[in-house]
Amino acid sequence: GILRTATYYSRYMPFGNKVLFPDGTIKNAYKVELREGDHAEYTLLERKLFHKNLEEFVLFTTLESCVKRNPPKVLCCRSTSHARIKKILSA
Repeated sequence: GILRTATYYSRYMPFGNKVLFPDGTIKNAYKVELREGDHAEYTLLERKLFHKNLEEFVLFTTLESCVKRNPPKVLCCRSTSHARIKKILSA
């Protein structure tokens, strides 16, 4: 099921995020994947899925979203709240 799939991906792809689409597909992002200093939430939500309505999606994270960053960096908790994701599960 969903939790088994998320557990597998979290175990073998650490320090990242996964968004589970309603149809069961998964989109991944990792810290510093696209640019040095970018966190996985920013990469996934602001750069890869910025054009998607994520209200019915589930976000799996390997770490809790950051609540403190140096300007002008975007807080990960802010990215996830602005995306209006239905559910967030942290490993």
